Amino acid sequence: ETLLNHGIVYNEDTSKGESDNQLHNFLAEIHHKRKGKFDRLKLSGNFNSTTNANRRRSIQTGTNRQELDNISASSLKSPDLEVSFSSGIQIKVGRTIDYTLGYTNKNTTSREKLNDHTTYYNSANSVEDYTLDRNIEDDKNESTFNGGVTYTHSLKIDEKNKIRRSISLGYAGNLNKRTNQLSTFSNDLGTPVLVDSHSNAFKPSLLNQELNATYHSSNKGMRYSLGINSILSAVNIDYD
Repeated sequence: ETLLNHGIVYNEDTSKGESDNQLHNFLAEIHHKRKGKFDRLKLSGNFNSTTNANRRRSIQTGTNRQELDNISASSLKSPDLEVSFSSGIQIKVGRTIDYTLGYTNKNTTSREKLNDHTTYYNSANSVEDYTLDRNIEDDKNESTFNGGVTYTHSLKIDEKNKIRRSISLGYAGNLNKRTNQLSTFSNDLGTPVLVDSHSNAFKPSLLNQELNATYHSSNKGMRYSLGINSILSAVNIDYD
């Protein structure tokens, strides 16, 4: 109840909501080691799911009459998967090759339905209705590929001074691709119509590559490394 200069306004609000959340995940790892070689495989994933439904009604009476009825329903699903493999091989004593491979995929699917209905009473016989009914669809996908290889060569060991030296050469690459699509539909005319001004789609991709060469040296009291890296990156974005 609100007291105004021109009279009293009464407001009655009613809200109701339901929500459901689920989370599932798994993880598996395999390690294998034998003379001169080791392998490691990892597999993991997650699945998240959320749904919500809400309704709010507001009735205003007294000197001002107005009714609001807002209904919203949403769902969100976000599964992701990650696979990685790494291995090391000893070619000869003091010579090794290590390499890694990996893949990650993440998806997010969001659906939202919004319906806002407003009724204005200008007088006893004058009624105005306004309805805003829309669907929002948001889809995102991200995939990442990565890999690398490193060759390490041990140089002659100075046993007298306990000096160990080695050189290593490596390459690493990472490719990230994403897809983002947002679509907004208006249902005010009874048939869903795409609203361009509230919709967009773009597909960015990023490629990183790295070459490196490093010299390592260590003795009883000191350890240091000297190296050089060359990095190349490329970005590409497509808009719709």
